[in-house]
Amino acid sequence: MTYGKFKKELLKQLRERLNGEEVTIVRGKNNGIKGERFQFKDSDEKLLWQTIHIRDIYDQYRDGVTMDDCVEFLAGLYQTSPDAEEILSCWDKAKWQIEMRIVNRRWQQKFLKQVVCQKFLDLAIYCVLVFERNPGGFIGNSVKTWMLERWGITEEELWEAAKKNLYNQTFAICSIDNVSGISGTKLEQILNLSDLDNEIYVLTNPYYYNGAVGMLRTDLLKKFADQQGYDLYILPSSVDEVILLPDRGDRKASYLKSLVRKNNRDYADGCELSDNIYYYHRG
Repeated sequence: MTYGKFKKELLKQLRERLNGEEVTIVRGKNNGIKGERFQFKDSDEKLLWQTIHIRDIYDQYRDGVTMDDCVEFLAGLYQTSPDAEEILSCWDKAKWQIEMRIVNRRWQQKFLKQVVCQKFLDLAIYCVLVFERNPGGFIGNSVKTWMLERWGITEEELWEAAKKNLYNQTFAICSIDNVSGISGTKLEQILNLSDLDNEIYVLTNPYYYNGAVGMLRTDLLKKFADQQGYDLYILPSSVDEVILLPDRGDRKASYLKSLVRKNNRDYADGCELSDNIYYYHRG
């Protein structure tokens, strides 16, 4: 089934499964990422932002997940999501559900004007209030100034909670051959790194979604670099993951940067993180 037919059939069945609940397909950027996604509106007219892209569900379908399972997954995520109004009204509840994200500061200028953010190298860090999550994605919204006012907190308190949560989140560094959530072969082809043999490692989270923020976990980078005995090149594969390469002295930064730039052009999908590369010094 083509992507076009799939999304129409999925929308039809999802509406039936939710007993006529208002569900539409919207296009554009959400939290800085381009794509098509479902937008739900409940009977109380409270808008829930659905950040799962339809293309991601289609990829699961092509990998063998049935249409019924796709529908049940989306319906279950929507129906079990907690009351957004309650979380937006209570910082003591919301602070445990704040997560960091990173995007390119120049490429996402328009989006970043709408959210609370901080500069980090050529990137920007912003926060998301996550209402509900499962392995396929999450329901949530980026944190804006009016939300801080409603919670009665300062930006410093927001970032303090976000950093604490970041260090409580699970991230993993593993060989590209052991990456199960995304196709290691595909990622290797996209970044054209096949000549690096067993030197390719991926840093991401268990969901393989918005996992590039793990590069902020310097404790993980230090532990990995110490294990390898080398400093690290960090290549931004996408907002979902970064690639780590131990610097054994046989790779030039200009060469690695040219690979990232080329593949951001050849395989552009709206999830690009940067044309630059980064370097972690163990010292």
